Amino acid sequence: MGVSLIPFSTGLLGQFPDDRTALAIYGLNLIMVGGCLYAHWSYAVRNYRLVEEHIDPEVVRLAKYRIAMGPAASILAICASFVSPRLSLAIFALIPLLYLIPGRIDYQWLDGSDKDAEEKLKDLG
Repeated sequence: MGVSLIPFSTGLLGQFPDDRTALAIYGLNLIMVGGCLYAHWSYAVRNYRLVEEHIDPEVVRLAKYRIAMGPAASILAICASFVSPRLSLAIFALIPLLYLIPGRIDYQWLDGSDKDAEEKLKDLG
C-alpha cells in the first residue's frame, strides 16, 4: 500500500515544495515503505525462514543497517523542514544516493555470491 501512495505524495510535494505538510506526507510515505522493507527482511532472516542457512550474520546485519538508512534520512528531512523546506528537499534528493552508492553490504554480498558460484561450478564439473 505504501508504494502505491508514492505517486500521490510525490505529486503533492511537486505542487507544494515549500509546504511543511507536503514534506511531512512525503517523508512519512518513505518511512512507511522503508519500515515495511525492514520488517520483510527481518521476517525473512529470522530463523532462516526465507534465506539459506549459511547466510553470513554480518550480511544480515549490514542489510538491516542499509535498509534503515532511508527511513532515518526521511526523519531527518522532516525535522529539517521546520528549519528550512529547501534543506528538507535537498535531504530527500540525496536519499536515493544512499542506495546507489555501493556500501559494505554490497561488497560483502558479492564476496559471498562469488563463493557460491564457484562452489556450484565445482559441483557441476
